[in-house]
Amino acid sequence: MVLTATPYTNNPFQPGATQDAFMPDQLIGGDMKIVTDTKLITGGAYYRRGTVLGRINTAGATSAVKASGANTGNGTFVLDPTTPVLANADAGTYTLRFTTATNVRLTDPRGRVLGDFAITATAGQTATVADQIKGVLTEGSTVFVVGDGFDVTVAAGVDTYTMAISTAVDGSATPFAILVDDVDTTGGAVMGGIYQMGEFNANAVILGAGITLAGAKTALAVQNIYLKTPISAVDPS
Repeated sequence: MVLTATPYTNNPFQPGATQDAFMPDQLIGGDMKIVTDTKLITGGAYYRRGTVLGRINTAGATSAVKASGANTGNGTFVLDPTTPVLANADAGTYTLRFTTATNVRLTDPRGRVLGDFAITATAGQTATVADQIKGVLTEGSTVFVVGDGFDVTVAAGVDTYTMAISTAVDGSATPFAILVDDVDTTGGAVMGGIYQMGEFNANAVILGAGITLAGAKTALAVQNIYLKTPISAVDPS
């Protein structure tokens, strides 16, 4: 076998050695089985590994005269242009129905009564509805009667995740998962890995605005994600 020699001129070869050290980030906090999945991550920001994520459950909302037939009254219900969907809203159809000439009842998609809102039965009078959905009810020249009302449909969110922050109204205020690797969503939503089960170091997770460690610990435990507080092995004396 003929070997090709590597020539060295004025810079002679010198033997040497290098060393690399692996420095784990200590995000994993136990030996419980780790379960991951790949999901769509959004939010318009750069998120680091260990970010506590919430799942977006709802999208926009639309309002229409009740599906069961036309109203006698010719007033309107207009959804808030900025925040038509409020905290704890569910995807599905909310109903507004007049139970008396001066009271309208809001019911959620599961049939639970959320509240009653009073309105004066006079043209031009208004009432603000604000419980999971938000909008303004206005009496027209012909006032509403018992049975009149509106249906408000809240669209379901795509299976999308973002950093959990306490002021979110799309469902993502509740911690749901933990980000596996850094993702950059400044240019739009991207696919990224999430932890769906396991034990994690409470001191290594990244919390969004308004999310407390205690709150995240409680919410994530429902998803079989457990935040553990490590105890130092250093002699306390």
